[in-house]
Amino acid sequence: SGKMVAMLEAQSSWTLGDVQATLEQQSNITGSQARVLHGETELVRGRSLADIGVSDGSELTLVLVKALRVVTASKDGTAMIWNASSGECVHTLQGHAAAVASAQFSRDASLVATASADKTAKVWCAETGKCLHTLMDVRQVLTAIFA
Repeated sequence: SGKMVAMLEAQSSWTLGDVQATLEQQSNITGSQARVLHGETELVRGRSLADIGVSDGSELTLVLVKALRVVTASKDGTAMIWNASSGECVHTLQGHAAAVASAQFSRDASLVATASADKTAKVWCAETGKCLHTLMDVRQVLTAIFA
């Protein structure tokens, strides 16, 4: 079971890119990978709606899959959150005054913890890239781990 997120009138010549662009404009779907299905047939790159049997009045199923992300730590004092599918940098986490020794997602991937040679650990919102908390220490912080 699911919920309707958008309704659109598509042309049979549309490709996956056309459908995704229209859905993003109409329903503000971001941060997810969209899979479009007609029955059990998935619309893949290089094929049009007509190629998979879509005609006027056909219903499509949209499945949203949370995009996989990777977090990296850098000597320049930043950490970066990347979209693993596209290779695009989603957020640059700036605020440490020295090298970031480690960065890791929380179990639900909503937060990122970073540890730095500047004697701080920081907790960030993974969706916005905003620093939520700064934890101070008296020595270099090498790791920060969620428990």
